[in-house]
Amino acid sequence: MNTSARTPGFTLVEVLVALVVLAAVLYAASVGIRSAAQQEEAQEARILAHWLAANAVNEIALLPATESQPWTPPEQREALVYGRTFQLRYRLLEEELPETLLIEGQPTTARRVVVEVAAPAAPDTILARLEVSAP
Repeated sequence: MNTSARTPGFTLVEVLVALVVLAAVLYAASVGIRSAAQQEEAQEARILAHWLAANAVNEIALLPATESQPWTPPEQREALVYGRTFQLRYRLLEEELPETLLIEGQPTTARRVVVEVAAPAAPDTILARLEVSAP
């Protein structure tokens, strides 16, 4: 009597196929989680950089304007915000006003200050850029 009674359970091939499928799903999930974490970190850096630029612009806007001593931009500096280091750069721009905006007896140029914030690791990548009228 040759009765082939199959014992309950999975074959080795079925278990290996299930493990390969599980590994593929876990790998895809880890790639997605890693990508989301990197995007969150980059967004956090942009928010902190914008906050830093806004503070610098507000400091400049609150300075009193003096005719005798024109405002000059400070040197590039580093700032530490919530454990992250950023570079602050200031530029002074002078532009000729259009003829339609000229008022007799008033300056013919407009002075603006540009504040740029970048990470020291990538100084060419501007994370935040704000402008304000020069004092």
